[in-house]
Amino acid sequence: MYNPGWTGRLQRTDVMPVQSTPLREDPAEAAERVHQRIEEVLEQRQLLHNQRQNRALELLKSLLTPEQWADYTANQAFIVRGSDGVEYEIEHGTNGNVIARLEDRRVRYCAHPRLWDSTTRTQLPVPDVLAAQVLALKTDAPGFVAVANIHRVYLL
Repeated sequence: MYNPGWTGRLQRTDVMPVQSTPLREDPAEAAERVHQRIEEVLEQRQLLHNQRQNRALELLKSLLTPEQWADYTANQAFIVRGSDGVEYEIEHGTNGNVIARLEDRRVRYCAHPRLWDSTTRTQLPVPDVLAAQVLALKTDAPGFVAVANIHRVYLL
């Protein structure tokens, strides 16, 4: 008597024949459609990135004096006087970009807000990082220094 259950061996009756179906779309056309969609998504992401960058630059510009903004656009760096009276040079970047300009040395600090938002899968624009550092130094420079990592100390 035939047992339709599993016997430990593959039997001819355990295999169902596969009906092949004709392709509904030419593979070249499908590849072109996928390529176009990828281009659209990349274009949208670039547009959003540019919008975020522009808003971040506007915010940073609103926080800086005209002289600081001119320094930033010319040299990618500017000087801010912290709440502790120390001059800090902030360079364009996110890591180790704050330099305390002391009388006998320069100290390079690294402190920044969270750079990556995993929920929206976006990175914080660099000008927003600079704006956060400016606000932190102007309002609570000792607090900024307390949480910052020291990258290097340069003796003069």
